Amino acid sequence: MSVNLWPVKKMKIIDLVASPSNERFIKDSNYEGLKSSIRRFGAVELPLFNERTGRLVSGHQRVKALEELGETETDVICADFDETEETLANYTMNNPEITGQWTENALELARGVEADDSRLFKALNMDSLVKDLEKLVPKIKKDDDLSIKLPDPDFDMICPCCRWKWLVGSQDIITLINNVENEDKPSVTEDTLDIN
Repeated sequence: MSVNLWPVKKMKIIDLVASPSNERFIKDSNYEGLKSSIRRFGAVELPLFNERTGRLVSGHQRVKALEELGETETDVICADFDETEETLANYTMNNPEITGQWTENALELARGVEADDSRLFKALNMDSLVKDLEKLVPKIKKDDDLSIKLPDPDFDMICPCCRWKWLVGSQDIITLINNVENEDKPSVTEDTLDIN
């Protein structure tokens, strides 16, 4: 199966009619961030236009932002979909379940951007992104006790299979002792396991 590589054409923004299946909206602060992004980086993500229906499939907010920024034309990807495919493409282009996820390093990189250009960081709504990234990184308080807590020194357990007795000592050492009740098992001296 070959992939459709749709052509790119320049179109007048006034001719880019919104799709009735576009059920997306954007908050005012996010929209301002989108416009700041376009001002800074340009129109780097092209809208998708369906030539068969004459409607915009994806990029509604970007087209609106371009128009507000004084543009009258933009490059668009021109596809050929029936109405069902148009709706599916619209939802697919906006589906967060088929996008990538952030790594732990993203938070550090975002904070570096903030240190380099705090005005741009704010204009692009990066502060909201950092808040989301902070939720992904586990927080450890300085006063948290991170040591492993073992049971009381008197704690012991008998294995249900072999009937050997395990004693947990206060020195983070587990001792295996032969269960003398079961004389069928060979006599064994204590073996000590250091679990550190």
